[in-house]
Amino acid sequence: MGPVNMLNTIGCVLCSHQDRHLLPPFIAAWEALGTSIPLVLLKDQDSADFDTRGLTTYPLLWEKDKALPLASGVAASLLHAANSESAVSVIKMDVDCIHQHLDWLASNNEREVVGFAHLTDDKYFCGAAYYITVPALTKVSEFLADKSGWLRPEDKGMAKAAIELGLDVITLPMRGTICGASAGVEYIESIFSEYAVVHCGEFSKTTAGRARVAFKMKRLNLHNGATSHRRAVVYPIKDGNSVDSNIELTMSLRSIHENLEGDVPVVIMSEKIPPNISGDVTFIKVDSYQDAIEKACRIADEILWMNDDIFILRPHKWEDFYEWVTNDDTQWTAKDVDDNKAHSNNWRKRKGKVVGKLMDAGLTTFDYSSHTPYLYDTATLTRVVRDFSFGYKTSFETAYGNVAKVPHRKNFRKLQRYHDGALPIDMSVYDVMNYSDRGATPHIRGFLLGKFPSPCKYEYHGAVDLTKTLISNIK
Repeated sequence: MGPVNMLNTIGCVLCSHQDRHLLPPFIAAWEALGTSIPLVLLKDQDSADFDTRGLTTYPLLWEKDKALPLASGVAASLLHAANSESAVSVIKMDVDCIHQHLDWLASNNEREVVGFAHLTDDKYFCGAAYYITVPALTKVSEFLADKSGWLRPEDKGMAKAAIELGLDVITLPMRGTICGASAGVEYIESIFSEYAVVHCGEFSKTTAGRARVAFKMKRLNLHNGATSHRRAVVYPIKDGNSVDSNIELTMSLRSIHENLEGDVPVVIMSEKIPPNISGDVTFIKVDSYQDAIEKACRIADEILWMNDDIFILRPHKWEDFYEWVTNDDTQWTAKDVDDNKAHSNNWRKRKGKVVGKLMDAGLTTFDYSSHTPYLYDTATLTRVVRDFSFGYKTSFETAYGNVAKVPHRKNFRKLQRYHDGALPIDMSVYDVMNYSDRGATPHIRGFLLGKFPSPCKYEYHGAVDLTKTLISNIK
């Protein structure tokens, strides 16, 4: 079925300041539908100002979380927006939902009211989205004006009013629901792909709960191809950092925030959501390192591939990373390839296979595996991943650098710490620092806390303040 094109219909999304982080992924999903239906915002009157993303805004006249009627306020707000926009019908939507298609509306738009129910035997509850004509909405608004006893939920009040008024109503099963107040709730992406509306918001109304809703919405958008960036910073993280120190990821994110010019989206890929990250970070669940690379290729035209133990120490532009760091300017020989293939270390074995394949193809054999940020063109990386897949953490960067003929970066200073020991006196000359597990020492952590003392937007505001925590207690 092609795009729904309903003349003089508007979409109205309800949002408050507390839910402002849910608005961008909601808009991304709505725009991906490709309809001609304009979207407007009903903004909670009690809310502080927030970024409304350029949407025309109308007041949401309700007393949220108070023992007062909600249905009449929502109905009046929808009617005011519809009349202001000269609309003949309205689609009411909650901001904590993802809309994947409007087939339900295209096949029922002769009705006066089309709503959704979480339960098949609930004839009243219209759920997180419904369609209503302006004449029907006018009758509902007038009917609800004196129904002070109808408190919550607001949707039940409107649906009950529509039925009691004898309007032409149909209620559809929603099914696609992410529910539960537990912080451990997860979902399987594929089971929601067929549903029109996926309700992501039945979590606790805390900051952490809302952050999880944002994670779910962004991930579902990515799964459905609704979100695509020109550029993105990507972190592959093992098991949500549960077996590593959280300070590494936190400090690396601060280094991106402080030293990478421009507001570039940040994406974390892991088996679990890491602690202490905010709704400004997009989380994508993956089941392996190669799965992370393959999914990263679908989210942006260019990605800066980071690790939690890499830190940008001086200001950089995105374009600075078009040139890469090599371990040296000499190419591998056939002996180097054979020695690495026979090595006891599996990483070295896979790297030997990669360089051997480059050599067989008549390509250059420079070693680009320098443990620095790698800037990939994802169209090229997709081909490299397909052609050079040799298992977990294959040295894709060396394959990519030679296939894409990436120029070598000069005058670049990297501090690499794979052991304990004092740091150089003058750290200002270094562009990037990286270290291994053995290098994650109190010296390094103390330096990072001093270098990046201020929390950034990528951190959940209730996170542990690392600057006031003893180094020995940081996990």
